Amino acid sequence: NNLLEMKSCLFELAPFYQPANPTVETFDEAPLSMIIGEHPSDYSVSPLMWNAENYLAGNPGIFLPFDIPSSRKEDFIGLLDYVFAAGKSRFRVLAVTNPYKVDAYRHFRALQTAQPERIIISGDAAKIGAVNMILIDQNNVFHLFNSDGRGMARAVENYIGGSLAGKKVVILGAGGAARAILHEIAGRVSAAPGGSVVLFNRAFGKARELVEGFASDFPDLPLRAERMENLTAFYEQDASLAVRQDVLISSITAGDPLSDYRVYQALPPHALIVDANYGVRSVFSQNAAIAGRSDLN
Repeated sequence: NNLLEMKSCLFELAPFYQPANPTVETFDEAPLSMIIGEHPSDYSVSPLMWNAENYLAGNPGIFLPFDIPSSRKEDFIGLLDYVFAAGKSRFRVLAVTNPYKVDAYRHFRALQTAQPERIIISGDAAKIGAVNMILIDQNNVFHLFNSDGRGMARAVENYIGGSLAGKKVVILGAGGAARAILHEIAGRVSAAPGGSVVLFNRAFGKARELVEGFASDFPDLPLRAERMENLTAFYEQDASLAVRQDVLISSITAGDPLSDYRVYQALPPHALIVDANYGVRSVFSQNAAIAGRSDLN
């Protein structure tokens, strides 16, 4: 791909902030920031947000989407090494998205052993084992964060107009975003009795490992892993659970297991269905609307 290409669809909400014809020479004059993932150039709002921020604040710099197919993970690692070597002289912000959040964390953790003074990993990122944001400060120090969980929890609480404490929540998926969402949601749910969190994933071993890794942080919270194919049985075996269901969050990137396993009709009208993948109206949002359930995309 032409890494300097900026698709107009990313700026259709505010075309004014689309950088005009960036070239390689542009980066000799201003620092580069980027979002890195499998195909962020198709959907990410980060270029719009960051380029608008740069313009409004009078900051130099440009923000681009970098597409790296998962089959070329070595290119992702090579890019991280290049950015780390060049540092603040060339770069400012790295946003990391699917499927590289765990890989980014592990690579910088390895780099930290050799140069601990140049890498600071936030407590959340270290506990979750994944990062979605890397900031390079004026002292050439790389700061690693994970805001996925906080962002999701705040969005849900704003939508329902209250706290998640004591709520019953189901989460689908166990990737980089799901790790952060699970840890943050579990912490908020455990703040009051009566709540529970169940993680469903197609690869059950991955879900179980994730739940076991977080269980000690929330000893009083019912927290468990289930196989995705058990979704129907999960609700059929305990009809009262379906009636009490408060929030169901999906962080998977393809398909709709709620439809595949006939879950929509089992959920009460008050249940909120959340799709962590923002952008165009998702299949979850469409199916939730058909079933008459609230959805947050």
